[in-house]
Amino acid sequence: MDKKMMQRLAMRYSTPFYVFDIETLRNDVRYLREIFGDRAELCYAAKANTFILKEISGMIDRFEICSPGELKICQTLGIEDEKIVLSGVYKAKEDIEILFKEKKPIGIYTVESIRQYLLLETLAEKYHQSIKLILRLSSGNQFGLSKEEIRSVISNIQKAYITVVGLQYYSGTQKRSFKVIDRELDNIVSFVEELKQECGPEFNILEYGPGLKVDYFDDKTVSDSEYLREVADRIKALPADLKIVLEIGRRMTANCGHYFTKVVDIKTNKEHNYAVVDGGIHQLAYFGQSMAMKIPPFTVLSSNFDADKEKWNVCGSLCTVNDILLKEIPVVPLGIGDTFVFHKAGAYCVSEGIALFLSRDIPDVILIDKKQERIVRLDQNAANLNCPKYDL
Repeated sequence: MDKKMMQRLAMRYSTPFYVFDIETLRNDVRYLREIFGDRAELCYAAKANTFILKEISGMIDRFEICSPGELKICQTLGIEDEKIVLSGVYKAKEDIEILFKEKKPIGIYTVESIRQYLLLETLAEKYHQSIKLILRLSSGNQFGLSKEEIRSVISNIQKAYITVVGLQYYSGTQKRSFKVIDRELDNIVSFVEELKQECGPEFNILEYGPGLKVDYFDDKTVSDSEYLREVADRIKALPADLKIVLEIGRRMTANCGHYFTKVVDIKTNKEHNYAVVDGGIHQLAYFGQSMAMKIPPFTVLSSNFDADKEKWNVCGSLCTVNDILLKEIPVVPLGIGDTFVFHKAGAYCVSEGIALFLSRDIPDVILIDKKQERIVRLDQNAANLNCPKYDL
């Protein structure tokens, strides 16, 4: 997005608001397709950003869905049930059973505990519906099953309606070192090869969340293309009879997002300049940033474009000392109405912030596609959500 477009958006809409550039998004998806070629399917983790699901639905092989709410969004948008991997550490019986009652052909269910497996097995038998399962291997946290539990599930499957088709593994995001991914794949693939002997030819999928990094703070150790090429070469070297599904969220969507917020007050305290903006950390979250210790990518829209720079602290509108977006950053002298545009805000920013803190309104969401604009969420009054209703 060029500066002229930013200025036009800043003049047209009331801050704060999000803009997701669909052309950038699709270019990033195409780039990942090119890098990994036909060796890997792409699975989009919907939790990263639900507002762009429909825009890439024709470019993505699968969608990882982790809650009834995310599933409802997909169904509302017309995402095919067959493309859904229904995941999540908690699957409530009432939410899952309704899918069987309505004969929704969910593509694949993940299994994260013995209890989840027994629930799915019971419902499949009760409703006489065949289902496919992927067993999630734990990386040592609350998610997934141990190797022993996975072997126990496989050895005790006796129901005709259950087919275990593969393994799922995800251990975290922002893996800056290729070596971490390389070691993980060595261990996982070795385990998959063992399981294939027990499960037969149907067991041929590895859904792997590589946790591809996004360089938010200009602290690159290797170039993005070099890093992705290393990962892709490793994926392409995996056994040919193993279908690889890469679950990606952050790397697919980060670059398409921009967050606009306007300066609403300025002051100088103890010789430090402060600009207060109408947004804040409740709506803008970068993985790895705390108290503005790192500098995210941003643009300042100001009429003082040719003035000498000064050091400024940019703070949000929350009543907490933690609400700092930029600390002692050299920018032009700021004035009321100047706008900050924070970039690489396409992944998690819109969904992961403490949106209801202080009951400030939830911002507009705007999609732009080749300069065509569309508002897909009008600002919401958070006070309505936070105020108790005594007549319910």
